Amino acid sequence: MKKFLFSSFLLAFGVVWVYAGPNFPDSFITGVEMAVLDPDFQSAQNSDNLFADGGVNYSPVFGGRSRDRRQPSEASKRSQSRRHSRNRTQSYSPPESASLNAGTLGSDRPTPTPSMVNQTRGRGRQPLRMSERDRYFGVGSREMGFSVGTAHSFTDLQGSKGLGLGQSINYQVNNPGFTLGVYSKFRMVEWFGLSLGLDYARLTGSDEKELQGFEGYSFENNLLEFNARIAFYAPLPSMNTFDIYGFAGLGLFANNLKLMNADGFEEQPIGEFRILQPAIPFGVGFSWLAGFRTVIGYEFGYRYTAFNLLDGVEPTDTRYDGYLFNAIRIGFIMKPRRR
Repeated sequence: MKKFLFSSFLLAFGVVWVYAGPNFPDSFITGVEMAVLDPDFQSAQNSDNLFADGGVNYSPVFGGRSRDRRQPSEASKRSQSRRHSRNRTQSYSPPESASLNAGTLGSDRPTPTPSMVNQTRGRGRQPLRMSERDRYFGVGSREMGFSVGTAHSFTDLQGSKGLGLGQSINYQVNNPGFTLGVYSKFRMVEWFGLSLGLDYARLTGSDEKELQGFEGYSFENNLLEFNARIAFYAPLPSMNTFDIYGFAGLGLFANNLKLMNADGFEEQPIGEFRILQPAIPFGVGFSWLAGFRTVIGYEFGYRYTAFNLLDGVEPTDTRYDGYLFNAIRIGFIMKPRRR
């Protein structure tokens, strides 16, 4: 009996030895033990089982050989798996930014657009609330209004052409004329602007028997002047609601003269009289923001002319006549900047 068992054992051992080969001891390691010893073994097993595509896979037990897997099909290569999608063109579209979504912003602020975002790159942000000065007197503001005031002439008949400053002021205060006009202003930059104006003026004067040869003469001249001017604004803090400026420009006026002698009869102007004459206006002024879009200002402007017959007489004094406007302005801002 013992010989039979011993012979059977030797026979079985020999068969196994012949089948397994010289690596017989290592082939007894099971799949579970291999997974414990080598973690990559289990992942390889799972991958083989997952992508075998119908093929049969045998674990190497007792040194057994696994059957060859069939090659993956074209459908598997085009699958959504990253492992089999190398031949596919990958495309990526970034999601829309939440910053451009109106639902994520406050209801009182506009939704930014890509152009708005591009325009603010690399530049500082504007203040959340624009000052009143920047809004009404800032770049791009347009103002239209009217002016009313007094007009004063410097002529030979008045005798004010050769008077001193004190005497001339006293005479002009006691003998004022009248002016009325309309104007428009456009602010191109912070310190520079353009202005157009149309003014009517009534100038009067008389001689107090001082001008030799024209004693007792008087005149009345109605002017209609068109002017185009440039203005230079003083740099003031943004919290101020008023403007200070100086201006200069070119003008053209038409005059309708009436000259009276000492007896009250009308006479023709003495000299070469022309209805249209050029003028150079210059002066100073200021504006104050009185309320919503309403501007109140004052302007003092002198008109230098190349004309010596503003009063109708031309004595030995060859200096040109002139006139000035002393007016209050009331204007309205047509296009204030948005807050």
